Amino acid sequence: IASKVGINFFATGGIGGVHLGVEKNSDVSADLTELSRNKMFVISSGAKSILDLEKTFEKLETFGIPRIAYNSDFMPGFWYEETDFKVDKNFTSISCVNIVVAANAGGAFSPFGDITTLMVWQAGYVEFVQFFQLFLPSLVNFIIPAFIMSFFIDGSADEVENPPVLLKRGAVVISCLFLVTIMMAISFKQFLKLPPVFGMMFGLSLLQLFGYYLKRTYSAESKISRDGSDQPFGVFKQIAQAEWDTLLFFYGVILCVAGLSKIGYLALINTTLYDGLGFTVANSLMGIISALIDNIPVMFSVIQMHDTTTMDLNQWLLITLTAGVGGSLLSIGSAPGVALMGQAKGIYTFSSHLRWTGVIFIGYVFSILTHLWLSGMM
Repeated sequence: IASKVGINFFATGGIGGVHLGVEKNSDVSADLTELSRNKMFVISSGAKSILDLEKTFEKLETFGIPRIAYNSDFMPGFWYEETDFKVDKNFTSISCVNIVVAANAGGAFSPFGDITTLMVWQAGYVEFVQFFQLFLPSLVNFIIPAFIMSFFIDGSADEVENPPVLLKRGAVVISCLFLVTIMMAISFKQFLKLPPVFGMMFGLSLLQLFGYYLKRTYSAESKISRDGSDQPFGVFKQIAQAEWDTLLFFYGVILCVAGLSKIGYLALINTTLYDGLGFTVANSLMGIISALIDNIPVMFSVIQMHDTTTMDLNQWLLITLTAGVGGSLLSIGSAPGVALMGQAKGIYTFSSHLRWTGVIFIGYVFSILTHLWLSGMM
């Protein structure tokens, strides 16, 4: 019930689990099934100590439910401060780092994948299809750290049982509207020569109309439905959950960069980096800088300093790659990292990400070398 009404945290005493003698009576608490089906944090004192704790924690692992303990490396048991079973905080932390790397790498080769790529596309420096030249470098940037980090994770994906995903009413149509929105943004830019934002807003208007239809045709169920069809669809409910603090932070940083450009500091950076070190080295360093002050202001500053007359296509693709994936070096270097720190407080932190910066940097270097090799710049 709490999950259906949007409550993300739930506190209780001891949770149920696998009972002793399960081989004979198949007595397994429904708590474990519900934990696997609902996306929320459950805070408890562990599984009840009268249960078969070993099989209970194995069942949690099978269902893919992360187990995290506060100030301890071992799971508690109801009435016991600690048991003999270790938590999988290490797995969760590594997974969060991998998610950030994957999100940034996946967005670097698409005009819609990241705000930085969208900025370059809207500025007209790189055409839509030209972004896909960064697919292989982006893949290298993700594969290398993921491969190395996989050696530090115990277990296998074969041991996890993935329950079927239950779609809510209208889910398929909304997914199709997402694809329509992408096509509208491309069409408005390519054929009508209008900013892509007009195509995006057109797609959002279609979503709003469909949301209104879902709301008008909604009929309350007499009981709670597991697939969520008992809840009316609302666009503004999702907008209300957006990270507005993060968005305002980015807006403020962009204003600061514009001010630095006005008083001449960006011209000084241009002279020091680009004229002194050359475009390839400077654009590679810009990716590292983006990990410190976020990739959006870095890309905004580069667009302020250069255009197609000063940087060719391969260099624009290079800065798009480095600004996109360079933010993965630190948790504060990109929007996915900042957002995930807010969602996984205490699990994914600045220090937990910093431990893997060296591994991520290896992928960063090889992605640059891959782009230079593909573009004939080596």
